[in-house]
Amino acid sequence: MKKLIAFLLVAVLGVAGISHASLRETAAEASRAAEPVYKVSYPIIGGEDVMPVGVWWGPYRSEGAYINGQRLPNYISDEYFSLLEESGANFITVSPTTFGDSAETIYQSLDLCQKYGLGYFVYDTWLYNEANIPDMASRLQNYIYHPACIGIHMQDEPRMTDFDSIARIVNAYNALGFDKKDAYINLLPSYGTVFSGSEFEQIPYSEYVDTFLQKVDVPFLSYDYYPFLEPNRGITN
Repeated sequence: MKKLIAFLLVAVLGVAGISHASLRETAAEASRAAEPVYKVSYPIIGGEDVMPVGVWWGPYRSEGAYINGQRLPNYISDEYFSLLEESGANFITVSPTTFGDSAETIYQSLDLCQKYGLGYFVYDTWLYNEANIPDMASRLQNYIYHPACIGIHMQDEPRMTDFDSIARIVNAYNALGFDKKDAYINLLPSYGTVFSGSEFEQIPYSEYVDTFLQKVDVPFLSYDYYPFLEPNRGITN
């Protein structure tokens, strides 16, 4: 009986020794320096350790506009930009008002964003035309250096046939070397139907996204996804 107990004790100690060694190896692995993680952020929202939380269709010029017989309030105001800040959002991806529509509205929006610590992608459809590339730098001087401007809203829901043109425009923009001023492009959702740009050519969504990433030099990927498509049906895709 004593021999059996001695044998079991040696066996237990042996296992314990192996376990301790394994624990030491695990601890050594855990103590290694963490690998850097790619991340995107902007000084206006708090710097690199703050996660961007954006909104689509930010406050816009609404003077004299009506919806369902109701006169719209003035959205370009402290009231609405402070509400955005209180909501937890910290940047605006796009506003319906373009720079060409009303430069004054864009300047007011940028100033309000700066006041409330919000980033703002300027919507300027003039930049969509490749013919304007030679004059791009001059155009951008109007707003690009504003502290709240974090880049330009380049395109929404492009088809694959648009990618080559977008790539040339984005390359020209990137070549100007603006720091923390990105080109924002938002892709179609996975449940879209015509990704190629032609109703006669159907391609898988993966090909649409892969082709975009191969052709267009952007710092992050953005795409639509609307989970609630119809009343009372919840998530349908």
